[in-house]
Amino acid sequence: MKKFVLWTATIILTSSALAHASVKNFTVGDDQFTINVPNGWQTPKDFYGFPVSLIGPDNKEGHRTVIGITPSGAADTDKVFDQGDKDIKSYMSGREAWLEKFEGKSISYDSYQKTKWTGIEEAHTLGYHYELPTGKFYERSIFVLCNGRRLYHLKSITHSEYEKTDNKIVDETIKTLKCEKTVASATKPATK
Repeated sequence: MKKFVLWTATIILTSSALAHASVKNFTVGDDQFTINVPNGWQTPKDFYGFPVSLIGPDNKEGHRTVIGITPSGAADTDKVFDQGDKDIKSYMSGREAWLEKFEGKSISYDSYQKTKWTGIEEAHTLGYHYELPTGKFYERSIFVLCNGRRLYHLKSITHSEYEKTDNKIVDETIKTLKCEKTVASATKPATK
């Protein structure tokens, strides 16, 4: 009698969009940085006022998750969120003014969070859910201090139906941001 050996293979699929991400380098003004761009995402420059954008693939409704990256071009001399509640109220009033222009309304605001991760000295996060005539969305603003307290503004916008899955991708992606040394120092005297 012959013995048959049955081999089984287990395939583990990862939901991480960064499993096949590519590291991309960007230069905006005096700032240079790298970030892992998820597979299938596009990276146009100057998209809706963001110097660099990472744009996810279309979903069935045609909405795409967007991460906008805006280096400030300067060190954080004003101290992000140094004024506490005053800064948070300013953020909220700015969002309400924007919504009014587009016939939208806010649904809820997240609590302010201050965190850090590898390579990032400080990350100040504010977010809110809102509704426009085109649907419901979630927007987050993250003010990042890195590499000698260089200030970056990261903004993500996600359709509410895809918020749970896409925000995981957004979180994984932004945590790969690596601020390089600046092209020119902000404190270096100008040459004639």
